[in-house]
Amino acid sequence: GNDSGFASLMLFCNFFRAEPQGWLKPRARDSATLTTIVAPNRTDPVADAEALRKAMKGLGTKESDIVDILGHRTLQQRLAIRQAYQQQLKRDLLKDLEGDLSGNFKQLSLQLVRGEDERTAACLYACMKGVGTDDATLIEILTSRTPSQMHGAAKAFQDLYGQTLEQELQSEIRGHYRDLMLALAKVGKEGCGTFHFTPSWKTLEKNDKYHLPPCQPTCCCWCTTPKG
Repeated sequence: GNDSGFASLMLFCNFFRAEPQGWLKPRARDSATLTTIVAPNRTDPVADAEALRKAMKGLGTKESDIVDILGHRTLQQRLAIRQAYQQQLKRDLLKDLEGDLSGNFKQLSLQLVRGEDERTAACLYACMKGVGTDDATLIEILTSRTPSQMHGAAKAFQDLYGQTLEQELQSEIRGHYRDLMLALAKVGKEGCGTFHFTPSWKTLEKNDKYHLPPCQPTCCCWCTTPKG
C-alpha cells in the first residue's frame, strides 16, 4: 500500500545520495560514509514516463514501480521525466500522482518531481493552508533562503496558487511577526538590495560604510549593501 511505498521511497531519498553516474556504487562503510545508491548515467525519460503511467493506470497503483523510478533518478532526470510525461503522453504527472496516491507517499512523490522553486512554494502553501499555521516550518523556510531563491519561490507560489506569497502571509499571520515575515518574503525583489549580512541598528546608525536601500524599514536589516 501507500505506507510501504512511502517507507521505501524515504529509504532511497533519506539514506542514499543520487549521483550522476553508474547505478549501484558500494562504498567503504565508516563513520562518514554509507553505501550510496547512484542514479544511472543515461536514462530514457520517455520510457520512465510510460512506466510511471502504466504503474498508475487502471485499478490499483503499483507503488513499487514508482519507487524504482523516482527513487533512482537525480532531480534533473526526474524533471526530464515530468517534461516527457507532458509532451509524449499529453498528461500532467503532478495531477496523476495527486489523483492516484495518498498520504505521505503522495506528498513525497509530488515533491520529487517538482523543481526547487515549486518545492519551496508548495511547502510554504502547506504551512498556511487550512486551520492554523505551521509557524516553525514557515520561519525555517523564510530565514534559510537566499534572495534569488525567495524570488523564484514567490513567483512559483503565484503561478501555482493564483495569489502572491505576500497576500497569503497578510491573511494568515498578524502583528510585528507578520511585518518581519513580509520583509523576509520581499528580499530579492528589485530595489531591496543584496543580502550580505544582518548588522544591528546601532551599526547602521553609526557606521557610514552602509546605506539603506529604497525599501520598507522592516526590510532594511536584510537589505544592506556596502557602499563602493
